[in-house]
Amino acid sequence: MSICLNLNDHMAAITLSVGIVAAILAAINTWALFKAPKDALRIQKEIEANNEKKQRKLNIFKTLMATRADILSLEHVKALNMIDIEFYNEKSIRNAWDIYRKHLNSYPKNQNEQDKKNWTDKTKEYLSDLLCSISKLLGYDENLPKNGAYTHYTSRCEYWRM
Repeated sequence: MSICLNLNDHMAAITLSVGIVAAILAAINTWALFKAPKDALRIQKEIEANNEKKQRKLNIFKTLMATRADILSLEHVKALNMIDIEFYNEKSIRNAWDIYRKHLNSYPKNQNEQDKKNWTDKTKEYLSDLLCSISKLLGYDENLPKNGAYTHYTSRCEYWRM
């Protein structure tokens, strides 16, 4: 009889253990039912925010590429001014932009044609360096054409004629 009692005690303990495990699993399942949708929504929002951030960077790059032969255009200047905001964590791009910006603000004050030509050549070089830095970040081939822009000559772009 003591063997039966022990067996009954073991069976009761196993049944109790199974019941506890089932209750724990049910609690975890209930918690997951409430937590998973919140996590999925949070992850979806993070993905959308990252996509929007990349799209803004891409828009700046596309604008700069499209207007690289007309650096005095309003669109080009606006895109340049957005670099500090959209690429604030990108050191290589910020450095290239700082070099380019300083150069743009150093237009030769004298009328020496060679100085103006040198300044124009450096302008194209620094813009190309900036575009190359952005293209690398966005995953484009770094062999994008540097001098392949179509240029048109208008009164707004007189310095390209130098």
